[in-house]
Amino acid sequence: EEFAHYALLNALYLFIVSFSDISILQLIVRFGSDVSMRGWANSRAVLWHGIVIGAMCLGVIALKQPMALWLRESEFPQIALYIPFLCIAATPRMIALKFLYRDTQPKLLFIVNAAWFGVMTVLTVWMLANHTLRTFREMFLIAVIGLAASSCVAFILTRKQFVFTFHRRITQKDALRFVGYQGIIS
Repeated sequence: EEFAHYALLNALYLFIVSFSDISILQLIVRFGSDVSMRGWANSRAVLWHGIVIGAMCLGVIALKQPMALWLRESEFPQIALYIPFLCIAATPRMIALKFLYRDTQPKLLFIVNAAWFGVMTVLTVWMLANHTLRTFREMFLIAVIGLAASSCVAFILTRKQFVFTFHRRITQKDALRFVGYQGIIS
């Protein structure tokens, strides 16, 4: 039952971040391939990512009671409160991964993902060995620490790419059209 609660949390988290990753953060790859537009692409992607992730998290929290009834899961209102923490912990990682995809840096992608997987593996083995991995909260803790560690490594590896400008390089309409098409695809 505890693992089922974690699986529900993970499914909702992945739905939220995948939608934003596939639609909004693609701006970094699409428009950031032109060096002169990177600051603009980064700023739009990060701003819109924050808005969409925030709105989706707030939506899940606001609808936690009806969703609990629909899912027939009495613990859902508590589970919903954990989603923003995963989204926040994952955001620097997700942005940095787009920089690495844009610049085709597979070795750095491997390091970022190894940090995420490695930290979660070590924590899981340690908790299992100490018989402390029993509840949804411990599984959440493993996930959020793994995401945070990976985000730190990703930020360190790509810190020079975190450049932001708000000078308009292309029209909002063109950017929103691209995001809309990507959203439909996702």
